[in-house]
Amino acid sequence: MPADTSCRAIISVLLSSVLLFACAAFAQTAEVSQVKAAYLYNFTKYIEWPPDTFHSADDPAVICVIGDDRTGKILEQVTLGRKANGRPVQARNPRSLNELRSCQVLFIGFEDKERITGILRNLHDSRVLVVGQTERFLSLGGMINLVQKNGSIELEIDTKVTEAAGLKISSRLLFISRIVSDERPAGGP
Repeated sequence: MPADTSCRAIISVLLSSVLLFACAAFAQTAEVSQVKAAYLYNFTKYIEWPPDTFHSADDPAVICVIGDDRTGKILEQVTLGRKANGRPVQARNPRSLNELRSCQVLFIGFEDKERITGILRNLHDSRVLVVGQTERFLSLGGMINLVQKNGSIELEIDTKVTEAAGLKISSRLLFISRIVSDERPAGGP
């Protein structure tokens, strides 16, 4: 029976290790999602949309999340009862391409370049701040990219694309970001 006890001990240690790593990975994912949600909320404070973007002073600043349910749920909690620049802030999870145009901020949480390109084409002439998290997001036509590096999230901003959409970015936000322009290949969106 000593071999049976040793085997159980080894299995117990292995299972404990797996659970520990799984819990650590879950905590890291939740923490990253919290940081993303905080950035998305704060973008509504540091971006200025053209005056005709909103129909009235009471219209909310709408932040939409697609492809990242965890960040979307955290964002709902973060924005609950909050305001930015005097406007209420709402988090939404749009279900169709048409709904995306009602967003002021859109976070694309998936990495499928074809889907991203299709969404960016659909929003090309809009005033939606489009945020992503893929390696070449800005080269596809995105505006802000959340880049994970060394355990933190850094910002990359394409100021030419944001300016073309009529969006003004606060110098405070630009100061903490890496400015990236003209990464798009010829013939891009």
